[in-house]
Amino acid sequence: MKKLLLSVFDFALVTSYCSPYAYSQSDDSDSDVDYVCLDNPASLESVNGCCTLTPEKYEVKIYEMGLCPTNPLSGTTFSKDGCVTTLLNSSPIAANMANGSSIILKCQNQRDCPKPKPGEYGYAYIVIEDDFKLKFSYKLNNITYYSNGKNSSAANPVKNAKTSPPAVDFIETLNDFGDPEEGFSATATALVDNGTGSITALLTDSNLKAATSSASVTRLVGVYLPKSKVKITDDTKGLEVQFVVTDQGGGLQSCVSDNGEDGQARQDEEQRIQDEEEREIAESGDDPDVIARIDQARSLREQERETQDLEQMSQLSQVCIFGSGPFSAKFKPF
Repeated sequence: MKKLLLSVFDFALVTSYCSPYAYSQSDDSDSDVDYVCLDNPASLESVNGCCTLTPEKYEVKIYEMGLCPTNPLSGTTFSKDGCVTTLLNSSPIAANMANGSSIILKCQNQRDCPKPKPGEYGYAYIVIEDDFKLKFSYKLNNITYYSNGKNSSAANPVKNAKTSPPAVDFIETLNDFGDPEEGFSATATALVDNGTGSITALLTDSNLKAATSSASVTRLVGVYLPKSKVKITDDTKGLEVQFVVTDQGGGLQSCVSDNGEDGQARQDEEQRIQDEEEREIAESGDDPDVIARIDQARSLREQERETQDLEQMSQLSQVCIFGSGPFSAKFKPF
């Protein structure tokens, strides 16, 4: 192989999984690095019930990849003006990234992929189908959980974990970056590669226009800002990309209900009730019967909270949902 003429750099793509912890909706300031799943922990409490792991299968269908000197994504508008296409196909290329597979970046019609001009490229983009073929197994509290084969989606996730082998392939459709409270969102942003790079993802239709609902999503566009720019020289002949999903390509979620009470909200509500009770005691002139009744009510509420906390701890020791997590890739010249 010729001497390396192009700096090796990482490309990464954020997905919807573990959204409360893995990334924020189109807001760089709130981006965060994913929690990586621990090896057979007693519970998932330390990772807030959600973490990324290495999948046994991670197959995506790639339509297009390219390099850009400036950011091709502005808000919800994706524009390839000034970019150079390095891979383009009318029919997508299926790649199982869990195998550490690599592909040579080329176009179905080479005229669609002119050689990049010498210079520095600070951004890379990828266009993929919104369906991910996945398979997982994970040991938690000495119990191994396996994907059960039930298909899922970001808009309507389903419980797809079981405790009996084997692990079974399933399809996850990545069609929403939002949450039940805020509704549909087509964009997401995250820090990746241990915080050295950042990634913004956009859900689109087949014309790469921003989707306005989960039903209109058919593509996912990822735009990556690596730590170092890509340097192209006159001697660069082409690029090879190897995909990486170790400790990041999959996500899992505990069995804590998405509809469970938020801890701060519960604390605020308890404070509100206690303030009302203190006013009632004061207005009663410290009536012993009123005080006894309120003390009993507080004791019952405390017992209920303790029961809820024990139930939540039990749910944090179980896996209910598997799904996609972010992937990255290394590009090398040849």
